Amino acid sequence: LLHRRIEGAMEKEFTAQDAAATAVKQYHNTLPKVGMELNSRVLVRLNPLGQKLPPMQGEYLGGRHYEFLIISLPSTPGLLKYIIPHSMVELSYMSEGSVNSFRSEVLSHSVKPRLVLYTSYPDRIHIKETRRHRRVACALPVTLHSAKGDASGMIFDLSMGGCRLALNLSGQSALRDLAVGDWVVIQTVLNTDGLPCGGAAAVRNVEISGTKLLTGLS
Repeated sequence: LLHRRIEGAMEKEFTAQDAAATAVKQYHNTLPKVGMELNSRVLVRLNPLGQKLPPMQGEYLGGRHYEFLIISLPSTPGLLKYIIPHSMVELSYMSEGSVNSFRSEVLSHSVKPRLVLYTSYPDRIHIKETRRHRRVACALPVTLHSAKGDASGMIFDLSMGGCRLALNLSGQSALRDLAVGDWVVIQTVLNTDGLPCGGAAAVRNVEISGTKLLTGLS
């Protein structure tokens, strides 16, 4: 009988843990994904409602999704007195041509080896589109030709003003030297009939991660 009671109690405990884990997962699904790249620039406003300091440039050092963010701050004299636990901080950053901003809570900070701010994860992000043309998510096969080599990949973002490509760099090490301002030629298809489409474009940004190259063209 005692054994059965212990088993029943353990079963209830596991059921409660599963319910709690499900609730946390559902809550996380309602939160936005902070799309900052590591070491990217962040505009930081401490205590934005009672602002006594001008906005300052910080650097995103990472964090844990849905829990906290880590931001490096400049070593400005007197800045520490404005870093108050549980006070508000406003962060702004660029992501895919849009200005993203949100407010969160100061959790803590450290001063060595550099001044670092720990903030809570935001529950909402305000996005302000700065591009002239509306972007459309897509998945179009593409081939890129350049003086530094050719590569195939996918167009995943398209607008009247340009597009963004993800390219496979396997066997194309010279393409790692692709730089802003370079001219390239791309070829793709726009419908199921295989209607070809292409043209020349200028490289506006380049990101390389392993064997993948992300580039924006206009």
